[in-house]
Amino acid sequence: MRLMAGKKAVIECGESLTLIVGGHYITIDPTGITSSDAIGLGSGAPGQVGDWNGKLPDVPGIPAEPPPPTPAALLPVTGELKPLCLSCMMKAASSGQTLVIRGQS
Repeated sequence: MRLMAGKKAVIECGESLTLIVGGHYITIDPTGITSSDAIGLGSGAPGQVGDWNGKLPDVPGIPAEPPPPTPAALLPVTGELKPLCLSCMMKAASSGQTLVIRGQS
């Protein structure tokens, strides 16, 4: 895991934070900072890490491509629109139909 921040990074934990590497650990908790071995203050250098070449996880619920349009959306509107009568809409609503086609009764 590589965690990078421009100026500041905060890791917030409820009770404790433990880093375990190569069989050693550093723990920070309300009682203080403890380690499995003596800490050499002011010695050593930061480790070098290469660039990350991984792959981000896929986001569920977002399709890779938009779904194809429905056939009705592909039909061009030509000529005059036929009237849509109120009784046809009432009949469709009372029977639970969700589609009313103009010019059909």
